[in-house]
Amino acid sequence: MVSPDLRPAVRSARADSGRDGTRTEWLVVTGAAAAVLGAAVAMAVLSAITVLLWAAGPIASEGLSAAPFRGAASLWLMGQRAPLDSGTYDLVLPPLVVSAVVVVLTARLAGWAARVTTSFELTPAAIVGGGVVGGHVLVAGLAGWVSGRAGSGVDVVDAMRSALVFAVPCVAAGIAPHTWLWAKVGARHGARVRVAARAA
Repeated sequence: MVSPDLRPAVRSARADSGRDGTRTEWLVVTGAAAAVLGAAVAMAVLSAITVLLWAAGPIASEGLSAAPFRGAASLWLMGQRAPLDSGTYDLVLPPLVVSAVVVVLTARLAGWAARVTTSFELTPAAIVGGGVVGGHVLVAGLAGWVSGRAGSGVDVVDAMRSALVFAVPCVAAGIAPHTWLWAKVGARHGARVRVAARAA
């Protein structure tokens, strides 16, 4: 039994615990939604490109499915260095423009998720980042499954592994500038940070 004097404190602790759980779920869901949005924008652009390629001539012989969405999924995954199995050989050199688009979208939307959820401390920022990475990896697995339905494409495991390796630094780069720690480092070592960023 809880002492009558302690009941308000217990209720307050339970309420705080419930709020923390809801806050964590909100951070994860927002991060995952940002990842899905980034993938959707990239897929839309790449689908338009593959439609143009499809209209100009058959591209299935080049290792991309003739279906525009399958081709877009394959290109999106190749941009993250996922190997494309064409049936006779593997394509592993990513289109750099596609890679650049995926990097920018992933980083910017990760930063957007951090701003929307006001995740300026390291712990909530890490939770949001985990949501973005998790959503990105799940979308990559779905894209791998879609790309492989024509008999050639990206293996689901390879797609998810490549997406994980690709997303972690992009998400970190997108979220870090919105944290208090980054602001403190910038205030103390602003000139050095700018030089290092340009060099990187």
